[in-house]
Amino acid sequence: MATLLLEVLAATKIRDDRILAVLVATLDHEPLLAAEYLGYHGDARGIDPLRALLRQVEVAELEGVGHNDPLVDLAGHAIASLESLGAELNTGERALRSCVEAHRHAIAEEQRRIRDEQIRQILAGMH
Repeated sequence: MATLLLEVLAATKIRDDRILAVLVATLDHEPLLAAEYLGYHGDARGIDPLRALLRQVEVAELEGVGHNDPLVDLAGHAIASLESLGAELNTGERALRSCVEAHRHAIAEEQRRIRDEQIRQILAGMH
């Protein structure tokens, strides 16, 4: 229910201090959703809270986690929201974006490898 309410608030696109306050407060307990919805809402005042969130994420942390780690998703959503809000990424944010992209590339490669192996197994079973 709370997720639906956040989605509705973000979708209003109304620049209202109360809506922004709810979305920003959500960063404390649902940071992944809040990071996404701040970008979706479109209020550029969400840039500073997103940047504060990203300052807590280190590139070394991202490099040390698995490809499906929620921290990678969090950084990815926050970066995407910053970009959609028109923020110019700073050096640290660009480094985080590169790290997120590397994780996503690795996931895509692994999925391709698994798919190719499944196809080989199916074809081998047909002979």
